Amino acid sequence: MVRVKESYNIPRKGTGRADNLGKTIAFPTDAVDIWGNIVTLGNAELVARLGGMNTFDRRGNVVFMEDFEGSSLKWMSAGPAGTVKYLSNKYSLYGDQSLYVQTAATTDNFITLIRSLPLPTPVKLGLQFSFLSYKNRLSYGLSLDVYDGSRYYYAELLFDDSDNTLKIRLNFDDWVTLETGLDTFRSFNNFTTFKSVIDIDAKKWVRILFNNTQYDVSDYDLWSDTSDEIKHVELRMTVKTKEDAANYTWIDGVIFTQDEP
Repeated sequence: MVRVKESYNIPRKGTGRADNLGKTIAFPTDAVDIWGNIVTLGNAELVARLGGMNTFDRRGNVVFMEDFEGSSLKWMSAGPAGTVKYLSNKYSLYGDQSLYVQTAATTDNFITLIRSLPLPTPVKLGLQFSFLSYKNRLSYGLSLDVYDGSRYYYAELLFDDSDNTLKIRLNFDDWVTLETGLDTFRSFNNFTTFKSVIDIDAKKWVRILFNNTQYDVSDYDLWSDTSDEIKHVELRMTVKTKEDAANYTWIDGVIFTQDEP
């Protein structure tokens, strides 16, 4: 019997190992692509290729993710009588399910989904979710409420699909419009994603992302007031109808992050 001795000196395409007869042992990864360019595969890219949902904005460390793939809904809700919410497999951005929500049939009636979590390291925090924008009769609110034991910080981002405006809230009745004429491609299975990032240490907004557009909002202070509530955060998603009709949408891909740049 001839014993084959492994050799790592035989040049082979990629970084594969071969024995001294030239037979491939393994290809852990490709050193170059088909055009000869050197490529690397980071963890974020690996997660995306394996089907993870953290693909929109890969910055920040994930604290909590919700893909609505479970058998029960673990979100509280608020709103007037007539609102509806349930897990649905009709449309989704990730996986097989999303969250269907429906407002009551009166203008400005709303449904808010709420998830409370322990307060992570209170530095730069991010929150995003995706929604199906198929008709211009709704507004979509994304709120990150932070309670640090002595104060609360309230960061609300609003996209109004009825007049195509994107806004952030600075106080009870003080809004800053970031964009007007901001239309979305209206099609079933075409989800819109937005994200807000805030800096609790600096008490400032940081940035807003809406699909492929980023807005620098670092000049604006967070809305803040005194509060003796126990340290925690509340993630809020609000859908509001803009007409006297029960309007509905689908929500998917909620991601809450810390240590944002």
